Amino acid sequence: MKYLLSYKIFESESEYRDFDDWDKMDVDEKKSKLFSIYPAIPLEKRASAVAIRKIRIAEGEPVSKLEDNTINFPDKKLIDKLRWNQYFNSLIMSKEIRGHNFEGLIAGLYDGEFTKPGERGDLKIGDEKKVVSVKSLNDKNQSVVLGSIFNSLSDEQRQKLEIRNVNGEMLGYRSISTVFGKKTRIESEEDFRRSIWDAAFGGENNVDYFLIAYFVEADNDKGTSGTIFIYIFTNEEMYDFIKLTGLGAPKSGESKFQVRISSTYKSYVQNPITIKVPKITKDDLDTIWNAESRKWSDRVFGKKISKKMRTDTIEDIMGDKDNISQRMSED
Repeated sequence: MKYLLSYKIFESESEYRDFDDWDKMDVDEKKSKLFSIYPAIPLEKRASAVAIRKIRIAEGEPVSKLEDNTINFPDKKLIDKLRWNQYFNSLIMSKEIRGHNFEGLIAGLYDGEFTKPGERGDLKIGDEKKVVSVKSLNDKNQSVVLGSIFNSLSDEQRQKLEIRNVNGEMLGYRSISTVFGKKTRIESEEDFRRSIWDAAFGGENNVDYFLIAYFVEADNDKGTSGTIFIYIFTNEEMYDFIKLTGLGAPKSGESKFQVRISSTYKSYVQNPITIKVPKITKDDLDTIWNAESRKWSDRVFGKKISKKMRTDTIEDIMGDKDNISQRMSED
């Protein structure tokens, strides 16, 4: 009996007070009850990367590969569908910090590690530590800023961007969007444009892949699930896209050296990756709670005690019931 008393099988009465009868709970209360038993996926990127990696390994999903342009998404287990549903809904609602937290999802699925502050990319992925710049958008029609490149340019490159009057006095710099613009570019400067790109996103500042993602929220009237769209570009594919479309002009207050690409990137990638946000019904919640272990617990301990026990604890007791019975008989 000492073994059972020392094992944390009960939640405190004060914590459980609002959850007296599972069948009388509404959907939100049932979710809350289940998340008091099962850990949710945290929102913060480093914590979420660890949690997602554990879910992926537990479900036996292989690491996703950037070069395959696919994602192996671990949502076979019903409890994991619930975790993903809660995580994505929280992520979509946290628009002001979504970009940074989205990196945790990619790190967990691709087994990536976070770069150091100040480095051009956000993640290093794979055995070759490919550098990935992750951009998560609030809107599918939003243009994408790859970064500001002024500090990456050499003195010689900056001099070529200078604007001077007839007296040789410096008036400012040409904007990067003008240099790369489809209608404003100088054709003879192609080598110069390539050198700017390589200085900003090659060499010590190398970015191997650009990953751009946006969310489309669920439409209950149409019965569609929330969906995440992910577009992956190699370094060379991104440069070719910019050569084709040019760069967008900086918005008011932005630096002239912001590399802002057109929102038409979506038509450049033929097969984007999609992740459907799992739907969870009331029946799904009941299935998670009323598992075989719960039925065994109701029978052995009685429903009054069983309903207060953690599901994972019940399963631990079931797995060790012979030893527990022996120790109880010796107590």
